[in-house]
Amino acid sequence: MKYYTESFNSSIYYTPIHEVDQDYLSEIKESLLNNGWNGMPILVTDDNLVTGCHRYAALREIYEDIISSDDNWMLSEEEINGIFDFSKVEFVDVTDILQAYFDKHNDGEWERIEYDCLSQYFAGTWVEEFKDQLIEW
Repeated sequence: MKYYTESFNSSIYYTPIHEVDQDYLSEIKESLLNNGWNGMPILVTDDNLVTGCHRYAALREIYEDIISSDDNWMLSEEEINGIFDFSKVEFVDVTDILQAYFDKHNDGEWERIEYDCLSQYFAGTWVEEFKDQLIEW
């Protein structure tokens, strides 16, 4: 199944779904810096994260670290991607999938998403392909 992806955009801020554990954030940031982006897309609805809270926070920190350097504040997007390739990062809006779930189970009315059990929303969709990468599945 094809899905529309959006690359990292420094001007878009997503609302996290929970607090960020600083130790885990540091671990992910180090992994991203050493290995680049690899893994499932970050799932979003409008301006809210559904998955990837720590990965997103690590990306924001990497971006801020790059542009906050006195030498880098005027870099183009292409030059920034030469330091860390943000173009490989994928964000996917899953509003339609969640709306279909709530249409079927709650007369279309959205309820609070249970972020610790995402399988109920995404089983049978293309997201299931990434279930082994989602501890919240």
